[in-house]
Amino acid sequence: MKRITITAVAVLLALGACGDGNPFFDPETTPAPTAPVTTSNIPDDVAGSVASVSFDPAANTLAITGLLRDGNVVTQTYNRNAALDAAAGSGVYEAYTFQDDPLDEHTTVYVRRLGDVEGAVAVTGGQFRFFSGGVAYRRDGEFDPIIPDDATDRGLVTYAGEYIGLSDLSGPNTDLLPTGGVSTSITPDQAAPVTGDVFINVEFGSNNVAGTVYNREIDTAALGTVTLPDLILVPTDLAGDGSFAGSVEGEDESPVGEYGGGLGGTQS
Repeated sequence: MKRITITAVAVLLALGACGDGNPFFDPETTPAPTAPVTTSNIPDDVAGSVASVSFDPAANTLAITGLLRDGNVVTQTYNRNAALDAAAGSGVYEAYTFQDDPLDEHTTVYVRRLGDVEGAVAVTGGQFRFFSGGVAYRRDGEFDPIIPDDATDRGLVTYAGEYIGLSDLSGPNTDLLPTGGVSTSITPDQAAPVTGDVFINVEFGSNNVAGTVYNREIDTAALGTVTLPDLILVPTDLAGDGSFAGSVEGEDESPVGEYGGGLGGTQS
């Protein structure tokens, strides 16, 4: 449980390589997983209140374990909500939502499966100044890193793609159940989506990751679409299993939060 801030919780998905090759995803050759997306290797600050996610894109079913403000862990099934989908290049971040009744909190989830990697971000819209949220992601199979050709080869690969996030700020509020004129002091909000682009450089020679999230926009109830400042993914180490985690800063070097991720897909 966290007091409401303006910090967005986000998951970085849909990265495709450019420059030295190694496309990040190959969605045509890898079937959807049946195992849940767990948060066992995800930093606590990134996982947040999400313990695990089970996603079947073929059946349009998604369930999340966690997200309760009191810290208890239960599993909730979410409803497919195509009206809230977010376009991401040639693909789509699929939206799922749930609200038990008009005076209960509303939850938005964005999820995407690409090749052997999938991830989800979920945030409640907030009620009584409090909200919960978090991220889960996974990769099927083993990690096979790029091996530099020689001592002068840095093994540099650039990944570029789309970004989706969710903020605890009040969003478009188009999916809330009608309250019949009840005071806004007790009604819930709907999480605000954040979109943009992400650019990451990975040096396989030194196992280093760094990047930025830019062109960010948030859709809010009060101000409509608002441009947000860029985020800097502070350089961090690439682990042997292809995972990475580090800190996020604003352009003025102020601390913003944490980030995490993992590399997958096929080399070319």
